[in-house]
Amino acid sequence: MLVLIADDDPDWTNLASTWVEGEADTRHVTTRMFAEPDLMLQAVTEGSESVSKAVVFLDLEFSNKGVNGIDTLRRLKSHEDERVRNVPVVIYSRSASPEEIDESYANQANSFVNKGKGKRQKEIFLDTIRFWMQTAKLPS
Repeated sequence: MLVLIADDDPDWTNLASTWVEGEADTRHVTTRMFAEPDLMLQAVTEGSESVSKAVVFLDLEFSNKGVNGIDTLRRLKSHEDERVRNVPVVIYSRSASPEEIDESYANQANSFVNKGKGKRQKEIFLDTIRFWMQTAKLPS
């Protein structure tokens, strides 16, 4: 499985990558980190042949003004290539405001997960990856 993470917090993305590599049941997961959502979007659209077993973790807030996760979500879910539109997108954010949750689902997010804090953060992240690897059935 390919996990694409768009988040501009390098501390968090480094932790996430380390967590995936350190777990026996997620070792065959490839993670790619993107500090800019446009770079992640480009990787998905240019690699649309290989996205059938991919999941995107997309943060809502980026320090770069004018860039946000909802806009990127809209662009993914309205892409001309059906394989790109079908890539599951997990909004993975520190926020848990009802408005942001509603807006994410209104724009076709597949799930909304709060990052959590401390030790719980690792558990939440790995459980979410395991769900998409082991439980969810993805389109071919």
